[in-house]
Amino acid sequence: MKREELAQKLARQSNLSRAAARDQVDELVHRILKSLREGQPVELPGVGRLVAERPLPRRVGPHGASLQAPRVTGSPKKPK
Repeated sequence: MKREELAQKLARQSNLSRAAARDQVDELVHRILKSLREGQPVELPGVGRLVAERPLPRRVGPHGASLQAPRVTGSPKKPK
């Protein structure tokens, strides 16, 4: 699922505008990446545990918005 699709679903389910939903999705992704960069694992219920394999340098793209995502290993939840 792409960012825009996720934002559209969030907007429909929570009565937010698309712009507000997109901002919420961006904030969530930013916080997840920040935690991983700091070496903290991230637990996503129903998805699993994300852990950065090694500390990565912070890289900002040419417009200041693009951040390099760390390589992540996960332990997916097993289906019931």
